[in-house]
Amino acid sequence: MKILFYDKHVKFNNPFYAIKLLNELEKDNHQIFVMVSDSHKIRGSSVLIEDLVGVNFREIYSGFNFKFISNLDEVNTILKNFKPDLFLSDFCLTNFEWEVLKLIKSKKIRDIGMDMVSSEILLYARNYRMPLHLIHQIKGYFERINNISDRFIGHKLVSSLGSSSLDNKPISNIITLKGKFFQDIISMKYKISRFPVTGSIQFDQLFENWKSTEIFDKLGIDKKNPIIIMAPSPMVEESIDSQFIVDTCTAVSQNGEFQLFINPHPSDRLFYPDRFNNYPGKQLSSIDFYKLLPHSKALITPSSTVGLEAAFCNVPVLGSDIYKNLNWEFPYFKDGFNVGKRINERNIVQTINQILENKISFDFKPFIEHMCYKQDGQSYKRLSLIVNNYISKIS
Repeated sequence: MKILFYDKHVKFNNPFYAIKLLNELEKDNHQIFVMVSDSHKIRGSSVLIEDLVGVNFREIYSGFNFKFISNLDEVNTILKNFKPDLFLSDFCLTNFEWEVLKLIKSKKIRDIGMDMVSSEILLYARNYRMPLHLIHQIKGYFERINNISDRFIGHKLVSSLGSSSLDNKPISNIITLKGKFFQDIISMKYKISRFPVTGSIQFDQLFENWKSTEIFDKLGIDKKNPIIIMAPSPMVEESIDSQFIVDTCTAVSQNGEFQLFINPHPSDRLFYPDRFNNYPGKQLSSIDFYKLLPHSKALITPSSTVGLEAAFCNVPVLGSDIYKNLNWEFPYFKDGFNVGKRINERNIVQTINQILENKISFDFKPFIEHMCYKQDGQSYKRLSLIVNNYISKIS
């Protein structure tokens, strides 16, 4: 079978995320063609994505037939010449990749989408905004009011909400999910058979990073001193989170035993690359962050889905106590799960010391099994099995 794989945007954290999967599919005698969005720059940013990722894009898929694309005419040419039986990609929500998927479906080509990181997949199961931050939470309340008023009285009561939540419904034949947590929510609106659980092929690399210590030499890290990582919210949330970020970074850096690193949000890397230049702690590139994360003793964050990757690596998630249960997209501290603590600048150092002294215990296994399926680095094999089983049904 001919499989067209689409890398809609090269992943900052693990640009080689798809290679094991594609190699596995080639072993099963499938013919692979790769197309990659030609997004060397993001509109409004002066930062070259290749510089940000630290990899020449052409190196990533050099072992495959591949082509950069920048418009639908180029996609049409690939479809005409390659004639794929199956389209495989990170699941598509909006923008150019959504137009690509609609074109694929208009050609009656079957497809499989992959949910790999974060929580965007949950937008398919919601009529209102994700509660990632307080601003989103407040807007979410008003959006729900608008949904109800529009349904019963024919117009929206609240205007000027800015960008709204997703209206699109999934059109893919199958979308694989990271874990049962996502499947349970999605199945409230859609048939569960369309959304099998495989784990994440991006998380497979975290499993490999666990076994490697090369990052210590690269960054000149002293293995004796505990590594603490701050994962700030983006600049758009600065009015809410900035004091927490500054105060906790200061408190941690003033403890001479801790090594503090900062992992800027992807949007800050693009649009505010100098934001943390005057902060205590060393800034990490995206690739270095994911290599260092499995070796850290704690990840501090105001309210972020990056805590999912931390918990996958058995790293405690220390979240701002400003945010309540509704503001946390994933159940780090609720629903019977225990992979972190809520903290503030006054108790952060004490909490880290208690973790290092094993005075605070966590239980990562049930959380990982519920959210990420398995911590085994084998998601690419499960995904390959899904692809092969689906192809056998349609051929």
